[in-house]
Amino acid sequence: MCGGSEKLNSKTLALASAQTDNDAEGFKEVVGDGSAIDEIGLWYSFHGVLKKMVLECRTPLMVAAMYGSVDVVKLILYFSKADVNLSCGLDKSMALHCAASSGSINVVDVVKLLILAGADFNATDANGHRPFDLIFAHRNLFDSRVTLEELLKNSGCKDDLRFQLLV
Repeated sequence: MCGGSEKLNSKTLALASAQTDNDAEGFKEVVGDGSAIDEIGLWYSFHGVLKKMVLECRTPLMVAAMYGSVDVVKLILYFSKADVNLSCGLDKSMALHCAASSGSINVVDVVKLLILAGADFNATDANGHRPFDLIFAHRNLFDSRVTLEELLKNSGCKDDLRFQLLV
């Protein structure tokens, strides 16, 4: 279904734990040399239209982006083999789609990292949605929503982003 064995093993569980807990060291131990950095696997995620949990094909970068695991995202992007614009699953989402729709408290930092790494903010998923169209920010983080809208609307300004990350 996703291009490999779908069974859960201890390595899969350790990888999942590291991605969701922002455990960069644990993630590094599990992926080793990084050769499987774009390996696609099944992941439970909430489907907004269906209003239920569904199994989706996702890469480690997509999962880390969904959970706002900034340190793991940085580590994955460090590996030159990681394709920031890889799409997969029936919805053809990319890491930027996953981050924008996550509602994570760290979503702004993750989106900045993905854009700086070359994420295509105009890419559409299978439903024709760009990351901008999928923005979800927790109601207590209104500023995050405004910042995300600005980032995903005007992402041609990478120099400004680099400066923001350095400050």
